[in-house]
Amino acid sequence: MKIAYHLKIFPVLSQTFIGREIAALLDAGLQCVVIRKFVGTTDMADPSVERVMPLVRTFFALDPKVFRRRYAYFLFRHPVRTVRVWEQIVSTRYASTKSRDEDTNLFYRVLYLAGMVRDEDITHLHAPWADYAAFEAKLAAQLAGISYSVQARAGYDIYSTHSNQGLVEKLSGARFIITNSEYNRTHLASLLGEAAPPIHVIYNGVDVEQFKPRAQKTAGVPRIVCIARIVEMKGLDHLLRACVVLRERGISFQCDIFGGKSEFYQHHAHYHDTLMAFYRTLGIEAQVRFRGALSPRDVAKEMLASDVVVLPSVIASDGARDVTPNVLLEAMALGVPVVSTTVAAIPELVTHDVEGLLVPPGDHVALADALERVLSDAALRSSLGNAGRKRVEATFDLAKNTRARKALFDALTV
Repeated sequence: MKIAYHLKIFPVLSQTFIGREIAALLDAGLQCVVIRKFVGTTDMADPSVERVMPLVRTFFALDPKVFRRRYAYFLFRHPVRTVRVWEQIVSTRYASTKSRDEDTNLFYRVLYLAGMVRDEDITHLHAPWADYAAFEAKLAAQLAGISYSVQARAGYDIYSTHSNQGLVEKLSGARFIITNSEYNRTHLASLLGEAAPPIHVIYNGVDVEQFKPRAQKTAGVPRIVCIARIVEMKGLDHLLRACVVLRERGISFQCDIFGGKSEFYQHHAHYHDTLMAFYRTLGIEAQVRFRGALSPRDVAKEMLASDVVVLPSVIASDGARDVTPNVLLEAMALGVPVVSTTVAAIPELVTHDVEGLLVPPGDHVALADALERVLSDAALRSSLGNAGRKRVEATFDLAKNTRARKALFDALTV
């Protein structure tokens, strides 16, 4: 059996968990390649990504000669499949924009991808996101006569109105669906109804050997760290407001925000610009610093140099939301206390007052209260941090969760 992960772009700095997931499957003995549409950046790449890169194939832009050969093959060898794929493309609202030209371009890409599947002797296509690339993977699998699976994992591909068009069509017909929370499973089961493929909950995993607790910061100005892309669903405007409250209460603190500007959608850029303008009006530059994107290699260092890791997640205006944010799992694995919100499946990761503190989304006063409580109580920080590490070892260990994922792929050969 040979599995191909198909996705839009690889690698992506904010999606290091994809590289870790694939590397873990390779370590577990699965034969796997990655087929990407666009070339990502390896700047600041996680070590797992470096291991996966030799297995990456890129199929954009299309080679006309290769395309014609593949088109002729499928048209004459599998004419019914080819026509049915075209019919599905024409009849499905699979993206925010749709036109005859886009339908034609998608058809070309599906044919090209199906040809790559055949040339590489791939026996199963897996889409790690239920997005535009998942629809391509589904149709290419149908055309090539192999099985297909998909992971629907986050606010980006499930809940955002900018990217979840045709979600039912992307999921229907999959051999199985993986999702990373009971919150998602319930939503997807309701959406798909009785015809739903098997839906398996496999939580995101953390390499507990890589993220080990070490001596944490104990002296100096109390330090808050937030690691998040600068997009609406991360709720950074509410964190800024909470920091204003902390300053007004006379609390000494330093808040460092690590994260880059997202280029995926125009509304992300608009949020970034609006947030920066708001930040400049608050006059909190002495307490709050935007430090830019952070490499995965430096994540643990910055977390361990903090007193608390915060992620003030909200539901964005387009429905996007954090579901099981990896930054919380990594902080918990390091034994660092976390403060977050009750959005989506975050309560499946963090039990309030056990592994961290949770507040209602968008409530900056409650967020300030929680941060003040953690910063002022060393015993609480120790208790939350120790409980967080135990929680990750029990439920979010990458090695354990990889075995569950691999078992699904292994069952395809039965």
